[in-house]
Amino acid sequence: MKKLIALTLALSMAATLCACGTDQSGQGGDTPPVGSGQAAQEATVDWPNTTVNVICPSAAGGGTDNTIRAFTDTWAQQLGQSVVVTNYEATPVAMTACADADPDGYTLVCHQNTAICQYVTGVLDVNPSEDLALVAALQYMGENALIVPADAPFNNFDEFIAYAKEHPGEVSVAIATGGPAQFLWGQVMNECGVELNMVVAANTTDKLTNISGGFIDCGQVDVANAKSYEEAGKVKVIGVLSSTGENLPEWPEHWNTLQAQGYDIGWDMRLYMWAPADTPVEVLEAINSSLKSVMEDETVKENLQMQGARAEWYDLKESQEIFQKEYDSILATGKALGISVVE
Repeated sequence: MKKLIALTLALSMAATLCACGTDQSGQGGDTPPVGSGQAAQEATVDWPNTTVNVICPSAAGGGTDNTIRAFTDTWAQQLGQSVVVTNYEATPVAMTACADADPDGYTLVCHQNTAICQYVTGVLDVNPSEDLALVAALQYMGENALIVPADAPFNNFDEFIAYAKEHPGEVSVAIATGGPAQFLWGQVMNECGVELNMVVAANTTDKLTNISGGFIDCGQVDVANAKSYEEAGKVKVIGVLSSTGENLPEWPEHWNTLQAQGYDIGWDMRLYMWAPADTPVEVLEAINSSLKSVMEDETVKENLQMQGARAEWYDLKESQEIFQKEYDSILATGKALGISVVE
């Protein structure tokens, strides 16, 4: 009988972010407010009156890249100003660039809780709860699939764990140092009694390339990329990381969440937006409020759904509460694993 793993993580995937945004298409939808946020407050400042720069902490090509692209064009159209997205190859560089920028609301950064994980483990010097000002908790980024090489000797997560036990230290898993995947696999090793070889593959593109090429044995990627690569015969999916544990009808029939396979492993992921720490609260409110109608837009919803993501919007107070809860959870997990440098 399978051993249930008591593992509930509020962690996200380390993923790539977008290359560029413009002020093109996107039609507004007459739909109710998305998420549990209160009605958006009227902007009390003259924002925006010039180009908005959104910093992305990784190269283009992955799941986060797609989900950012899904809303920046519509946001630009609604703002009446260009939204330009600038890519950096590393989270520390990107987060520092935002933290050091003028606090005028025109330089922002988007990332998941990778920023929290890297701060907790000392990879990132920028504290996302103090050195930056949270603007919004945005879309749920969707489920992620565990992919392995097409010729791997295991076809599901149970077989993966069994193989890892038979080959201690030989099975490699993709992580970004100090990122969420390091937390996940650390917990799996502790709970399953296996020894895995953590190998650095910092973004989705690196994971897809190395796993499909047989250089790394397993890693997490967004559902859209996993499906595409599996259909091309480059990888196979051995399980899906989900916050709910429910198999979705749009997935291939052989895909199953880890919960459905008998492992209580939950995985939640959300996109956050930050501004420099000293940004006035009225500017933060204006930016946050402007994103409400963007996340209600039917085109944005459809684009995000195609990526396996879900459009959501929360007001500034609720966003801060969501972020703080996740920050506290990650810090506690890091301390439990002995990899936190934060007291």
